[in-house]
Amino acid sequence: MQKLAKAFKFTRNPIFQLIIAIILIVSSGADIAGEIYSHEQTGFSLHLHHGIFIFGLANFATALGEIGQNSGLAMQGVLDIAEVSQEVESKLTGKNKG
Repeated sequence: MQKLAKAFKFTRNPIFQLIIAIILIVSSGADIAGEIYSHEQTGFSLHLHHGIFIFGLANFATALGEIGQNSGLAMQGVLDIAEVSQEVESKLTGKNKG
C-alpha cells in the first residue's frame, strides 16, 4: 500500500492539480458550449458536465491558492537569505574596517 501511495505522490502537486482542473474546465466547457449552440436543445436542463465544470473551477481555485502559498513561502525564504547575506556582509565589512 505504501508503494502505491509513493507512486501517486505526484497527484498532490499543485501544478498537476492545476493542469487537471484546466482539463476538466475545458472539456466540460466544450460540452456546455455545444449544448448552448445545439438546435436540439429546447430548454435548460442540468447535466453531468455542469457539475464537472464547477468541480474544475473549485479545483482550479484551490490549486492557485496552494501555488500562491508555496510561492509566498519561497519568497519569504529568499528574503530571509537576503537578510542573512546582508548581515554577514555588514559583519565582514565591519571587521575589515576595524
